[in-house]
Amino acid sequence: MAINSKKKGNKAELQVSKQFATWTGFEFQRVPQSGGLRWSNRDSIVGDIICCDKEHKDKFPFTVEVKSYNKIDFNHLLLPVKSDISKFWQQSLEEGAAVGKVPLLLMRYNGLPKDFWFVVISQYHIKKIRENCPISIRRLIKPSMAVISNGHAITILPSTAFFKIPYKKIYDILS
Repeated sequence: MAINSKKKGNKAELQVSKQFATWTGFEFQRVPQSGGLRWSNRDSIVGDIICCDKEHKDKFPFTVEVKSYNKIDFNHLLLPVKSDISKFWQQSLEEGAAVGKVPLLLMRYNGLPKDFWFVVISQYHIKKIRENCPISIRRLIKPSMAVISNGHAITILPSTAFFKIPYKKIYDILS
């Protein structure tokens, strides 16, 4: 029996929350209604997961979108059509722009190892991170794929590389 897509999405967001907590040392949680909840203070509730650490929540530089699908077709990035990835990225861009934070998209498809995600970030931001990191870290974050999709220059890299970049370093660069 197939897993309910809402339950699957909730489970994925919970997994990402735990990965971000481990990576940053701060507490993260899922946003109610899968990022669809909107209160008057929108700054604290954009994206699918948020930093809820009292001291750091307003300083966390990313809005985080999480997508877990049965299949994600990377070939469509090279075609002149709106792919699922382009749609996911557009949503991330809009949410990041709404609160002045860096959009970050984590996506996966069925069959991948539990803690493996494709991390999508703008080429501008990954270049900024790479330029300001020691060479040992630069080697870790070679993009797996760098493309221009529907006018957006994005970089896709494995979470195994992204989460090896010390969070403090990224925070210092992007803040």
